[in-house]
Amino acid sequence: MKKIAIIIIIIIQLPLFLFSQQITSISPTQGNQGQSVSLIISGNNMSFSGFSCFSNTNNLSDFRFSQWSGTNMLYGSPTTATQTQLEGVLNIPPFQPTGLYNLEVFDCFFANWVSYPNSFMINSSGGGSSWNCINGACIDPGNGSGQYISLMDCQMFCNPSPSWDCISAGNCQDPGNASGQYMSLQDCQNACVSTTWDCIAGISGWTCVDPGNGFGLYASLASCQAVCNIILPTWDCDSQGNCYDPGTGNGPYTSLASCQAVCNIILPTWDCINGTCIDPGTGNGSFTSLSSCQAFCANASWKCEQGGCVSVAPGLGQYISVFDCQAACGIVTPTWNCVNGFCVDPGNGYGQYYALSDCQTACLLVTPSWDCINGACIDPGTGNGLYSTQPLCVLNCVSTLTFFEDIEKLSIYPNPTKQVITVQFDNLIVQDIKLRIVNNIGSLIFFDDISAHIGKYSKRINLQDNAKGIYFLEIETHEGVINKKLILQ
Repeated sequence: MKKIAIIIIIIIQLPLFLFSQQITSISPTQGNQGQSVSLIISGNNMSFSGFSCFSNTNNLSDFRFSQWSGTNMLYGSPTTATQTQLEGVLNIPPFQPTGLYNLEVFDCFFANWVSYPNSFMINSSGGGSSWNCINGACIDPGNGSGQYISLMDCQMFCNPSPSWDCISAGNCQDPGNASGQYMSLQDCQNACVSTTWDCIAGISGWTCVDPGNGFGLYASLASCQAVCNIILPTWDCDSQGNCYDPGTGNGPYTSLASCQAVCNIILPTWDCINGTCIDPGTGNGSFTSLSSCQAFCANASWKCEQGGCVSVAPGLGQYISVFDCQAACGIVTPTWNCVNGFCVDPGNGYGQYYALSDCQTACLLVTPSWDCINGACIDPGTGNGLYSTQPLCVLNCVSTLTFFEDIEKLSIYPNPTKQVITVQFDNLIVQDIKLRIVNNIGSLIFFDDISAHIGKYSKRINLQDNAKGIYFLEIETHEGVINKKLILQ
């Protein structure tokens, strides 16, 4: 019984294996509107004529094309068939909608249509097909004016691989066409850091450098170069007591106020007193040069007056030599002190030197030193100043000007700081403001010069690239200079 059942099953299923129709290919795969196309459809059982095809042309299988669930139906005309091929002609009307079609062949044995999906393209009468990307899908507009001439190009655009470009500082965007500069968002973000600049001192001078972390002091290269690539102003004192900028950046004074505090000195003059040329220190001496005074002293005559022997023109004095005059007058023996590079007789016999030559020798060799006077560093000329170097004096010379009528609400925070410090104050009148920061050896770290400023001043200063230690902030106005100590941790 089992054998009989198996035989019956085989007999029933055998037609399915012997006569079932399948489609494997179609050639060509496209045609144009208004064109007659000869087709070859390959598969199996293409030549079988079943009872369902007796009424067809030559009892051959019909074939047709359709779009989107049986729409835009178009029938072909079969001509010949073999076991593996069905040949026929497809006449495409000029008005036939363009696009991708499904091929369907009628199975004469089982009386149903066998489908071969998306296998034939009908192009516009103008020629080759084209595509536009619409809502993520590639569609042929049917008029040959599509943006892409191949389906592959369209699909690459419609479904591109993600990529990124750095649009602006810190802003990465996918252009949507797989042509971005960076293949990963992380690579773009690493490169897309805000570009900033700091003014850094190098071997060949100051230069603008991007620290690469977005925290540079200047937001543009031009603003950095405007400050960095110039010689910073300094001042020196000429022989007439005037302050001038030598233009080299090497003047001994970093601010005009500190230069003026020292430079406005009384020019030396001389009087012939007790046979010696002495600068009275008032600028009112009889001679403007030491040589002219000495020439007069060598030929003068003398008279005894209260306070000592006074030189007068030859022949007008009571004594022909200073020594005769001194012997008669009983005056104090002259002595000398070195004051501001000049030898001066104090007039009381208690000078440091008993011979003018000794004083002059020592006075020319006094080692410079500095004292902090009214917020400015000044050399007393005696070698006994509190500070041995001017930078050391500048660092410790905190201004004694504690009250400024035109500057209010001065705030420096945070102090100490690890990175950025903010300086704020209100400027009540129109004036020039100069703000500087120097390190512990007097080197300039930052400066900001503002002309004709009034109102609120606020500045964030990034110090993170500098060494930890003590720094000094100097704010110069028309009233004077304010110095504040900063601590970088």
